[in-house]
Amino acid sequence: MLIRPPVVREMRHDLWVKMTKSGKPASASQQGTPSAAESRISQLKQLGELLASGVLTEEEFAREKARILR
Repeated sequence: MLIRPPVVREMRHDLWVKMTKSGKPASASQQGTPSAAESRISQLKQLGELLASGVLTEEEFAREKARILR
């Protein structure tokens, strides 16, 4: 079990809420309405970044990737 410091857990939670709250990446509202394909690509890129930065675990990444691709 991975134990993260409180600051990292809070940052991880904030990013997760931003990403999942609207079902779209946070920047999508600033760009106007993206097409479904653009939105999926953007979400997948953001997931990859969260995984690479250690915010998401491999399991969380796989679960969210499957959700986006449905």
